[in-house]
Amino acid sequence: MARALTVPPLVSGGLMLTYRCTNACRHCMYRCSPKRADSWITLDDADAILDALAAEPQLMDIHFAGGEAMLKPDLLAEIIRRTVARGIGISYLETNGFWASSVDQAEAEFRKLAEAGLEAVLISASPFHVEFIPWQRTRNCIEAAERVFGASGTIVWTGEMARALDTLDPTRTHTCEEFLAAIGAEDQPELLEHAYPIKPHGRVVEAMRDSYDKLPASAFADQPCANRLESTVHFHIDPEGRLFTGSCPGITVATHADYHPRISADSHPITTRLHAGGPYGLMQWAVAEHGYAERAEGYISECDLCYDVRSHVRGVTPDAYPELDADAFYAAD
Repeated sequence: MARALTVPPLVSGGLMLTYRCTNACRHCMYRCSPKRADSWITLDDADAILDALAAEPQLMDIHFAGGEAMLKPDLLAEIIRRTVARGIGISYLETNGFWASSVDQAEAEFRKLAEAGLEAVLISASPFHVEFIPWQRTRNCIEAAERVFGASGTIVWTGEMARALDTLDPTRTHTCEEFLAAIGAEDQPELLEHAYPIKPHGRVVEAMRDSYDKLPASAFADQPCANRLESTVHFHIDPEGRLFTGSCPGITVATHADYHPRISADSHPITTRLHAGGPYGLMQWAVAEHGYAERAEGYISECDLCYDVRSHVRGVTPDAYPELDADAFYAAD
Protein backbone atom coordinates (compact mmCIF):
# COMPACT_ATOMS: atom_id res chain seq x y z
CA MET A 1 0.00 0.00 0.00
CA ALA A 2 1.40 3.38 -0.95
CA ARG A 3 0.48 5.20 2.27
CA ALA A 4 -0.02 2.38 4.75
CA LEU A 5 2.88 -0.05 4.67
CA THR A 6 1.08 -2.46 6.98
CA VAL A 7 -2.52 -3.40 7.65
CA PRO A 8 -3.93 -0.89 10.17
CA PRO A 9 -5.04 -2.14 13.60
CA LEU A 10 -8.13 -4.31 13.38
CA VAL A 11 -11.26 -2.71 14.83
CA SER A 12 -14.30 -4.92 14.19
CA GLY A 13 -15.02 -7.82 11.90
CA GLY A 14 -16.29 -11.30 11.30
CA LEU A 15 -14.82 -14.75 11.76
CA MET A 16 -16.06 -17.12 9.06
CA LEU A 17 -16.31 -20.72 10.20
CA THR A 18 -16.89 -22.02 6.65
CA TYR A 19 -17.80 -21.05 3.09
CA ARG A 20 -20.42 -23.79 3.08
CA CYS A 21 -24.04 -22.69 3.34
CA THR A 22 -27.55 -24.02 2.84
CA ASN A 23 -28.11 -21.17 0.37
CA ALA A 24 -26.48 -19.84 -2.77
CA CYS A 25 -28.02 -16.39 -2.45
CA ARG A 26 -27.84 -13.97 -5.37
CA HIS A 27 -26.46 -11.24 -3.12
CA CYS A 28 -23.87 -13.25 -1.16
CA MET A 29 -20.76 -11.21 -0.58
CA TYR A 30 -18.56 -14.29 -0.10
CA ARG A 31 -20.20 -16.46 -2.78
CA CYS A 32 -21.08 -19.13 -0.22
CA SER A 33 -23.05 -22.16 -1.35
CA PRO A 34 -24.09 -25.74 -0.51
CA LYS A 35 -21.73 -26.69 -3.35
CA ARG A 36 -18.71 -25.48 -1.40
CA ALA A 37 -16.58 -28.18 0.19
CA ASP A 38 -17.64 -29.29 3.65
CA SER A 39 -14.53 -27.62 5.00
CA TRP A 40 -14.46 -25.85 8.36
CA ILE A 41 -12.14 -23.84 10.54
CA THR A 42 -10.05 -26.12 12.73
CA LEU A 43 -9.73 -25.52 16.45
CA ASP A 44 -5.97 -25.08 16.00
CA ASP A 45 -6.55 -22.36 13.40
CA ALA A 46 -9.26 -20.83 15.57
CA ASP A 47 -6.83 -20.65 18.48
CA ALA A 48 -4.16 -19.02 16.30
CA ILE A 49 -6.65 -16.50 14.90
CA LEU A 50 -8.10 -15.68 18.31
CA ASP A 51 -4.64 -15.29 19.84
CA ALA A 52 -3.78 -12.82 17.10
CA LEU A 53 -7.05 -10.94 17.59
CA ALA A 54 -6.59 -10.81 21.36
CA ALA A 55 -3.33 -8.92 20.75
CA GLU A 56 -5.02 -6.25 18.63
CA PRO A 57 -4.94 -2.99 20.65
CA GLN A 58 -8.01 -1.40 19.03
CA LEU A 59 -10.23 -4.44 18.52
CA MET A 60 -13.78 -3.79 19.71
CA ASP A 61 -15.49 -7.06 18.85
CA ILE A 62 -16.04 -9.82 16.31
CA HIS A 63 -19.09 -11.62 14.98
CA PHE A 64 -19.42 -15.20 13.78
CA ALA A 65 -20.47 -15.94 10.23
CA GLY A 66 -20.06 -18.23 7.26
CA GLY A 67 -21.34 -19.60 5.12
CA GLU A 68 -23.77 -20.78 7.74
CA ALA A 69 -22.13 -21.30 11.12
CA MET A 70 -25.16 -23.15 12.51
CA LEU A 71 -24.45 -26.11 10.26
CA LYS A 72 -22.06 -27.11 13.07
CA PRO A 73 -23.48 -25.62 16.28
CA ASP A 74 -21.18 -27.63 18.58
CA LEU A 75 -18.09 -26.29 16.82
CA LEU A 76 -19.55 -22.79 16.99
CA ALA A 77 -20.21 -23.12 20.73
CA GLU A 78 -16.64 -24.23 21.37
CA ILE A 79 -15.21 -21.30 19.40
CA ILE A 80 -17.50 -18.92 21.32
CA ARG A 81 -16.09 -20.32 24.58
CA ARG A 82 -12.52 -19.85 23.37
CA THR A 83 -13.30 -16.30 22.25
CA VAL A 84 -14.80 -15.39 25.62
CA ALA A 85 -11.84 -16.95 27.44
CA ARG A 86 -9.52 -14.55 25.64
CA GLY A 87 -11.59 -11.51 26.56
CA ILE A 88 -12.56 -10.76 22.96
CA GLY A 89 -15.93 -9.05 22.61
CA ILE A 90 -18.61 -10.82 20.58
CA SER A 91 -21.15 -8.64 18.77
CA TYR A 92 -23.43 -11.36 17.37
CA LEU A 93 -23.88 -14.61 15.49
CA GLU A 94 -25.11 -14.22 11.92
CA THR A 95 -27.55 -16.93 10.76
CA ASN A 96 -30.13 -17.53 8.06
CA GLY A 97 -32.34 -19.59 10.40
CA PHE A 98 -32.59 -22.68 8.15
CA TRP A 99 -32.24 -24.92 11.19
CA ALA A 100 -35.19 -23.51 13.19
CA SER A 101 -37.76 -26.25 12.58
CA SER A 102 -39.74 -25.06 15.60
CA VAL A 103 -39.53 -22.23 18.11
CA ASP A 104 -38.82 -24.61 20.99
CA GLN A 105 -36.08 -26.43 19.11
CA ALA A 106 -34.48 -23.14 18.09
CA GLU A 107 -34.70 -21.84 21.65
CA ALA A 108 -32.85 -24.92 22.91
CA GLU A 109 -30.06 -24.36 20.38
CA PHE A 110 -29.77 -20.69 21.29
CA ARG A 111 -29.59 -21.47 25.00
CA LYS A 112 -26.57 -23.70 24.40
CA LEU A 113 -24.86 -20.82 22.60
CA ALA A 114 -25.89 -18.36 25.32
CA GLU A 115 -24.33 -20.66 27.93
CA ALA A 116 -21.12 -20.60 25.89
CA GLY A 117 -21.12 -16.79 26.00
CA LEU A 118 -23.16 -15.54 23.04
CA GLU A 119 -25.31 -12.49 23.83
CA ALA A 120 -26.85 -11.52 20.50
CA VAL A 121 -27.87 -12.90 17.12
CA LEU A 122 -28.39 -11.28 13.73
CA ILE A 123 -31.09 -13.04 11.70
CA SER A 124 -31.36 -12.36 7.99
CA ALA A 125 -34.84 -11.44 6.75
CA SER A 126 -34.22 -11.32 3.03
CA PRO A 127 -36.03 -12.00 -0.26
CA PHE A 128 -32.85 -13.72 -1.35
CA HIS A 129 -32.96 -16.15 1.57
CA VAL A 130 -36.59 -17.19 1.10
CA GLU A 131 -35.57 -18.63 -2.26
CA PHE A 132 -33.98 -21.40 -0.16
CA ILE A 133 -35.64 -21.29 3.28
CA PRO A 134 -39.35 -21.12 4.05
CA TRP A 135 -40.13 -17.88 5.86
CA GLN A 136 -41.60 -19.86 8.77
CA ARG A 137 -38.10 -21.06 9.69
CA THR A 138 -36.90 -17.49 9.97
CA ARG A 139 -39.95 -16.54 12.01
CA ASN A 140 -39.20 -19.43 14.40
CA CYS A 141 -35.60 -18.25 14.68
CA ILE A 142 -36.63 -14.68 15.49
CA GLU A 143 -39.12 -15.72 18.17
CA ALA A 144 -36.63 -18.10 19.78
CA ALA A 145 -33.91 -15.44 19.78
CA GLU A 146 -36.22 -12.99 21.52
CA ARG A 147 -36.89 -15.58 24.22
CA VAL A 148 -33.20 -16.17 24.83
CA PHE A 149 -31.47 -12.88 24.04
CA GLY A 150 -34.32 -10.42 24.47
CA ALA A 151 -35.27 -7.65 22.08
CA SER A 152 -31.91 -5.90 22.45
CA GLY A 153 -30.02 -9.06 21.53
CA THR A 154 -32.19 -9.98 18.55
CA ILE A 155 -31.18 -8.12 15.41
CA VAL A 156 -33.47 -8.68 12.42
CA TRP A 157 -31.79 -7.53 9.22
CA THR A 158 -33.98 -5.92 8.22
CA GLY A 159 -37.17 -5.40 10.22
CA GLU A 160 -38.84 -3.63 7.33
CA MET A 161 -38.11 -6.57 5.06
CA ALA A 162 -39.47 -8.99 7.66
CA ARG A 163 -42.80 -7.18 7.56
CA ALA A 164 -42.83 -7.37 3.75
CA LEU A 165 -42.03 -11.09 3.81
CA ASP A 166 -45.05 -11.67 6.06
CA THR A 167 -47.15 -11.28 2.90
CA LEU A 168 -45.80 -14.62 1.62
CA ASP A 169 -46.95 -18.16 2.34
CA PRO A 170 -44.50 -18.95 5.16
CA THR A 171 -44.54 -22.71 4.63
CA ARG A 172 -42.66 -22.79 1.31
CA THR A 173 -39.84 -21.09 -0.53
CA HIS A 174 -40.43 -18.23 -2.96
CA THR A 175 -38.36 -16.75 -5.76
CA CYS A 176 -37.39 -13.10 -5.63
CA GLU A 177 -39.77 -12.57 -8.52
CA GLU A 178 -42.62 -14.04 -6.49
CA PHE A 179 -41.71 -11.69 -3.66
CA LEU A 180 -41.90 -8.72 -6.02
CA ALA A 181 -45.31 -9.88 -7.20
CA ALA A 182 -46.49 -10.19 -3.59
CA ILE A 183 -45.66 -6.54 -2.96
CA GLY A 184 -47.16 -5.41 -6.26
CA ALA A 185 -43.88 -4.77 -8.06
CA GLU A 186 -43.70 -7.67 -10.51
CA ASP A 187 -43.01 -5.27 -13.39
CA GLN A 188 -40.08 -3.67 -11.55
CA PRO A 189 -37.30 -6.27 -11.25
CA GLU A 190 -34.84 -3.43 -10.70
CA LEU A 191 -36.34 -3.08 -7.22
CA LEU A 192 -34.34 -6.15 -6.18
CA GLU A 193 -31.33 -3.86 -6.22
CA HIS A 194 -33.01 -1.76 -3.53
CA ALA A 195 -35.07 -4.38 -1.70
CA TYR A 196 -32.30 -5.36 0.67
CA PRO A 197 -29.08 -3.54 1.60
CA ILE A 198 -26.58 -5.03 -0.83
CA LYS A 199 -23.44 -3.93 -2.59
CA PRO A 200 -22.69 -4.82 -6.22
CA HIS A 201 -19.90 -7.27 -5.45
CA GLY A 202 -19.58 -10.96 -4.56
CA ARG A 203 -22.18 -13.09 -6.38
CA VAL A 204 -24.21 -9.99 -7.23
CA VAL A 205 -21.93 -9.21 -10.17
CA GLU A 206 -23.11 -12.41 -11.87
CA ALA A 207 -26.50 -13.30 -10.41
CA MET A 208 -27.97 -9.78 -10.54
CA ARG A 209 -26.16 -8.29 -13.49
CA ASP A 210 -29.40 -7.56 -15.33
CA SER A 211 -30.62 -5.34 -12.47
CA TYR A 212 -27.88 -2.78 -13.08
CA ASP A 213 -26.74 -0.46 -15.82
CA LYS A 214 -23.41 -1.41 -17.42
CA LEU A 215 -20.49 0.98 -17.73
CA PRO A 216 -17.18 0.73 -19.59
CA ALA A 217 -14.07 0.05 -17.52
CA SER A 218 -12.90 3.63 -18.09
CA ALA A 219 -15.83 4.84 -15.98
CA PHE A 220 -13.94 3.49 -12.96
CA ALA A 221 -10.61 5.15 -13.76
CA ASP A 222 -9.03 7.35 -11.12
CA GLN A 223 -10.78 5.46 -8.31
CA PRO A 224 -8.00 4.05 -6.10
CA CYS A 225 -9.01 1.56 -3.43
CA ALA A 226 -6.69 2.93 -0.75
CA ASN A 227 -9.39 3.87 1.75
CA ARG A 228 -11.29 0.64 1.23
CA LEU A 229 -8.28 -1.62 1.58
CA GLU A 230 -7.11 0.25 4.67
CA SER A 231 -10.49 -0.04 6.38
CA THR A 232 -10.57 -2.52 9.25
CA VAL A 233 -13.97 -1.61 10.71
CA HIS A 234 -15.68 -4.52 8.93
CA PHE A 235 -12.92 -6.97 8.11
CA HIS A 236 -13.47 -10.71 7.66
CA ILE A 237 -11.23 -13.65 8.44
CA ASP A 238 -11.97 -16.83 6.55
CA PRO A 239 -11.72 -20.41 7.90
CA GLU A 240 -8.05 -20.69 6.96
CA GLY A 241 -7.10 -17.42 8.61
CA ARG A 242 -7.02 -15.17 5.54
CA LEU A 243 -7.74 -11.51 6.29
CA PHE A 244 -9.98 -9.52 3.94
CA THR A 245 -10.15 -5.81 4.72
CA GLY A 246 -12.61 -3.17 3.58
CA SER A 247 -15.38 -5.57 2.56
CA CYS A 248 -13.08 -6.77 -0.23
CA PRO A 249 -13.68 -10.53 -0.40
CA GLY A 250 -11.13 -12.74 -2.08
CA ILE A 251 -8.13 -10.43 -1.65
CA THR A 252 -5.83 -11.90 1.00
CA VAL A 253 -3.90 -8.98 2.45
CA ALA A 254 -2.59 -11.02 5.39
CA THR A 255 -2.97 -14.33 7.21
CA HIS A 256 -3.16 -15.33 10.86
CA ALA A 257 0.60 -15.91 10.81
CA ASP A 258 0.91 -12.10 10.78
CA TYR A 259 -2.04 -9.73 10.35
CA HIS A 260 0.28 -6.75 9.91
CA PRO A 261 2.89 -7.73 7.34
CA ARG A 262 4.87 -5.16 5.45
CA ILE A 263 3.03 -4.45 2.21
CA SER A 264 5.08 -3.95 -0.95
CA ALA A 265 4.71 -4.33 -4.69
CA ASP A 266 6.83 -7.47 -4.49
CA SER A 267 4.91 -9.14 -1.67
CA HIS A 268 1.40 -7.91 -2.62
CA PRO A 269 1.28 -7.02 -6.35
CA ILE A 270 -2.53 -7.20 -6.53
CA THR A 271 -3.16 -5.20 -3.36
CA THR A 272 -0.66 -2.48 -4.18
CA ARG A 273 -2.07 -1.97 -7.67
CA LEU A 274 -5.61 -1.74 -6.32
CA HIS A 275 -4.45 0.58 -3.56
CA ALA A 276 -2.87 3.01 -6.01
CA GLY A 277 -4.96 2.65 -9.16
CA GLY A 278 -8.14 0.81 -8.24
CA PRO A 279 -9.68 -1.90 -10.43
CA TYR A 280 -9.01 0.12 -13.59
CA GLY A 281 -5.31 0.25 -12.78
CA LEU A 282 -5.34 -3.46 -12.03
CA MET A 283 -7.05 -4.06 -15.36
CA GLN A 284 -4.40 -2.11 -17.28
CA TRP A 285 -1.71 -4.26 -15.69
CA ALA A 286 -3.65 -7.47 -16.40
CA VAL A 287 -4.11 -6.45 -20.06
CA ALA A 288 -0.37 -5.91 -20.46
CA GLU A 289 0.90 -8.82 -18.38
CA HIS A 290 -1.80 -11.49 -18.54
CA GLY A 291 -3.80 -10.92 -21.73
CA TYR A 292 -6.96 -9.70 -20.08
CA ALA A 293 -9.62 -8.37 -22.49
CA GLU A 294 -12.13 -5.78 -21.36
CA ARG A 295 -15.68 -7.11 -21.22
CA ALA A 296 -17.59 -5.64 -24.18
CA GLU A 297 -20.90 -5.29 -22.35
CA GLY A 298 -19.29 -3.36 -19.51
CA TYR A 299 -19.43 -3.70 -15.74
CA ILE A 300 -22.04 -2.95 -13.09
CA SER A 301 -19.50 -1.62 -10.59
CA GLU A 302 -15.83 -1.22 -9.86
CA CYS A 303 -16.09 -4.44 -7.82
CA ASP A 304 -17.43 -6.26 -10.88
CA LEU A 305 -14.42 -5.09 -12.86
CA CYS A 306 -12.07 -6.07 -10.05
CA TYR A 307 -13.54 -9.55 -9.66
CA ASP A 308 -13.46 -10.20 -13.40
CA VAL A 309 -9.81 -9.17 -13.63
CA ARG A 310 -8.80 -11.21 -10.59
CA SER A 311 -10.65 -14.28 -11.86
CA HIS A 312 -8.86 -14.00 -15.20
CA VAL A 313 -5.45 -13.63 -13.57
CA ARG A 314 -6.10 -16.69 -11.38
CA GLY A 315 -7.18 -18.65 -14.43
CA VAL A 316 -4.12 -17.95 -16.55
CA THR A 317 -1.55 -18.02 -13.74
CA PRO A 318 -2.75 -20.58 -11.16
CA ASP A 319 -1.04 -20.25 -7.77
CA ALA A 320 1.09 -17.31 -8.94
CA TYR A 321 -0.49 -14.76 -6.60
CA PRO A 322 -1.01 -15.74 -2.94
CA GLU A 323 -3.37 -12.77 -2.57
CA LEU A 324 -5.84 -14.71 -4.75
CA ASP A 325 -5.54 -18.06 -2.96
CA ALA A 326 -9.06 -18.18 -1.46
CA ASP A 327 -10.18 -21.05 -3.69
CA ALA A 328 -13.64 -21.34 -2.10
CA PHE A 329 -14.42 -17.73 -2.95
CA TYR A 330 -13.48 -18.09 -6.61
CA ALA A 331 -15.06 -21.53 -7.06
CA ALA A 332 -17.64 -21.83 -9.82
CA ASP A 333 -21.28 -22.04 -8.81
